[in-house]
Amino acid sequence: MLLLAAHRPSLTWCHGVAAGPIRLHAWVQTEDGGTVVELPSTLAYTPVLTLGARHRHQP
Repeated sequence: MLLLAAHRPSLTWCHGVAAGPIRLHAWVQTEDGGTVVELPSTLAYTPVLTLGARHRHQP
C-alpha cells in the first residue's frame, strides 16, 4: 500500500466482510472504484472500514 501510494496518492485501504459463510478480506482500491490486483470475487465483500482516499464500492 505504501509503495503504491507513493506513486498514486488516491488509494483506499478497505476491510470488508461477506456472508455465507462469514469471510473477512482486505484490499486496495483506486479512486475510480477499481481494485488493485484482486479477483472479481472481491466485489462480494461489503466494506466496513476504509482508510485513505474517498471510497466507492461497485457491486
